[in-house]
Amino acid sequence: MKFLLTLKSLVSNLKKAQTLFKPWDAMAYGVVIVIMLSGLAGMRLLMVNGRDRLAIVEMDGIVLHTVYLEQDMEAREIRVDVGEGRYNTVFIGYDFVEVLESNCPDQVCVGWGRIRYSGQTIVCLPFKIVIRVVGRIEETPIDEITW
Repeated sequence: MKFLLTLKSLVSNLKKAQTLFKPWDAMAYGVVIVIMLSGLAGMRLLMVNGRDRLAIVEMDGIVLHTVYLEQDMEAREIRVDVGEGRYNTVFIGYDFVEVLESNCPDQVCVGWGRIRYSGQTIVCLPFKIVIRVVGRIEETPIDEITW
């Protein structure tokens, strides 16, 4: 008898669940997922990932090093001396840039990891060092919209 009551309550709960989730809901969720995936794909296509990428190392707004990220380049380490024994060691591979070592107090730049896409940056605030990957640099004239 107890089993039948449990079965009845289970069937009743299933009927209630069916009324909460309608067939059009699944279609709406599907459309939202397609829009999200197409947005992610579009963002990925906008990131420059080819021969047109540069790694730029700046300190206090002054460009110290500019390196093209190409597959046939040799990996290199660049030591950026800030003065008074302070430094950052930047590793530039053919596909990525990372800070290997720094004697800054917070170590955020070291923990940031590798950057490889146009628009990504690593910043060491105590030493005012900015490392960024940029796409093709083109001189564009100022037009009426940007002015």
